[in-house]
Amino acid sequence: MYTGSNGPQYRPLTDQQVETIHDAALTILESIGLTYEEGLSETIDMLEKAGAFVDRSGARVRFPRELITEQVAKAPSEITFYGRDAKHD
Repeated sequence: MYTGSNGPQYRPLTDQQVETIHDAALTILESIGLTYEEGLSETIDMLEKAGAFVDRSGARVRFPRELITEQVAKAPSEITFYGRDAKHD
């Protein structure tokens, strides 16, 4: 159990285990990628322009590790989820 600023937090994995999973996910996105369906041409164009590898004949997008790392660095370090009722925030 880890005690964070908002009280105890359940942390079933060690930092090393989290890093192993993260590295495996990056490897999968880089080497295998994701398939997509028709109707996403604007999104696929945007991903390709950003540096993703697009195989239009196979409908597959692969993401270089560096691209993912750059985009994650731009994300906020913290987000807040709000409930419909403020007492659940």
